[in-house]
Amino acid sequence: MRRKSLIGLISLIVVSTAGSFCLGGCRSSTSGRFCWVFQMRGGDPNAPAIFSDMAYIPGGIFDMGDDSCYSGHGGCDRRFHTVMLNSFLMGTYEITNQQYCDYLNSALSRGLIRVTDGIVYQAGSGTSYPYCDTHGADSWSQIDFSEGVFSVRSKSGRSMGNDPMVMVTWFGAAAYCNWRSQQEGKEQCYSLSTWSCDFSKKGYRLPTEAEWEYERVCVLSGRRRPRQEMRYVVDWCNDWYLFHYYLSSPATNPTGAAAGTSRVIRGGKVFPQRIYDERFLRWHTLDFGYYNYPISTMNTYRYHANPSYRECDVGFRLVLDL
Repeated sequence: MRRKSLIGLISLIVVSTAGSFCLGGCRSSTSGRFCWVFQMRGGDPNAPAIFSDMAYIPGGIFDMGDDSCYSGHGGCDRRFHTVMLNSFLMGTYEITNQQYCDYLNSALSRGLIRVTDGIVYQAGSGTSYPYCDTHGADSWSQIDFSEGVFSVRSKSGRSMGNDPMVMVTWFGAAAYCNWRSQQEGKEQCYSLSTWSCDFSKKGYRLPTEAEWEYERVCVLSGRRRPRQEMRYVVDWCNDWYLFHYYLSSPATNPTGAAAGTSRVIRGGKVFPQRIYDERFLRWHTLDFGYYNYPISTMNTYRYHANPSYRECDVGFRLVLDL
């Protein structure tokens, strides 16, 4: 019934647009999901010709979620449901250490942040809103802070500038989005007092988990992934986490629960038990059970954490509405 309704919805859209669109095809993952990527005949006029670190993601309809549930790892919080998304731009890779370091130096010069015991906080917020750890607070961070200047570390003679920024909180990711928007003359999406996101603004923001999953399983899966894109970090999403959100999620451009205590983290990572990582030169033994799930399951798995959380494998990418 679900697939019939999906096909009916697609047919209605195709007929109503009088031939303006063609379907980019149906791809099924090992979970049997459907992905329909819309493409305008003759090209989408909203698609930018060149965008250095952002990829154009054409809108479409897809089966979001996974009915396969694994005991002890989140239960059934990812029920299959059909979602339609508009086109958007999404960061090709996670924000790098150098990109975030540039933000930190700019924010410090303007009095927007402070550093206490190696942790970067929003200025004037006490310890309520940590943004990230520096190496002085946690050795996984590749950002140094010395004599009032942030800099990127090197390992074995190699700069870590192009590696993904980790040990960053959801607050720190949202603040970076606003700074990047301001640097490029775009609207700022986030209120840094209430931390709400205004989706009507045309500026940088974190992806919704629907956008993250759609790009990962419907768009990215249809093209060859460069080796650098086999990610070793998971990504912050904008959404508040709600266990049963998929049961009431809007069918078009869902943006997550209205409130909550933790934010969604998404990522599809599959590791062998031991791995040599060229980004960090050496890696530890990976013996966490959930890393051994099938790739289709990991692409739909919903992590979540307090917005102040930071860890060695949590980073973020950007989204820009068209």
